[in-house]
Amino acid sequence: MVQHQCYDSFMSIGQKIAELRRENGWSQKELGSKIGVHYTSIGRWEKDGSLLDINDVIKLAKAFSVSTDYLLFDNVPRSGKVHITDLELLKQFEELQELSAEDLKAIKKVLDGYLLRSKLSQKFTQEKESFGEKH
Repeated sequence: MVQHQCYDSFMSIGQKIAELRRENGWSQKELGSKIGVHYTSIGRWEKDGSLLDINDVIKLAKAFSVSTDYLLFDNVPRSGKVHITDLELLKQFEELQELSAEDLKAIKKVLDGYLLRSKLSQKFTQEKESFGEKH
């Protein structure tokens, strides 16, 4: 199971900053020092009490090792990149977001099962080849 969701939909930039700061174990003062702003600015940002300068967004993204898109937009992976090259598959995954939570859970179980079967098949093939080389 992945520790953190790839997508954080409907989180404000302040919520994302607070979450990322806590995940890194940094105080507001430590984060402020890392990006060159006063810690009170960090507190205001986390409460969505003031707007960020684009340069501060860039510094935060670098400090947290996330994309600026992740900080600014909803439904963006932390890396800011989706590595699906099959456009038909990508479209299908986008359409899945419209399904109910129950349907998504069922689809995830099917995918998990298929991926496990595929990994086991690959492992079996490797072991079989390795066994053949030894004997």
